[in-house]
Amino acid sequence: MAQEPRIEESDGKVETSGKSTVIFLFLSFVAFVFFIFTGVLWLYHTFLIMTNQTTWEHNKRASINYLNFYPAGFLPFDYGIKENIRLVFLHGDHALDWDLPTFKEALEKEQRFNLLQNKYYSCCC
Repeated sequence: MAQEPRIEESDGKVETSGKSTVIFLFLSFVAFVFFIFTGVLWLYHTFLIMTNQTTWEHNKRASINYLNFYPAGFLPFDYGIKENIRLVFLHGDHALDWDLPTFKEALEKEQRFNLLQNKYYSCCC
């Protein structure tokens, strides 16, 4: 028969063995690391959804032929945060045909300032 952990009560305080404290600290550390990594991935993919980009378009922009046509910082598939979220999550059961804007349309289209990727610098690429 398995022996139960020994818990002694003295003066209203519960004392546990050192082994259970070490296990608790280890599991807390593992949970913390897990939530940090998943939190960073969640933030990154939320950014990609809000700008309507793929990871390939964001990381390898200079080597993608159809994006070299546009000025730095221009996102040809970006329709604004609300519309991008609608296009990603509420598109129904049909695929979309994406029309790339012409260079003239790209210059005329007002772009919001993107802190991570703009005409002055590109972070994370």
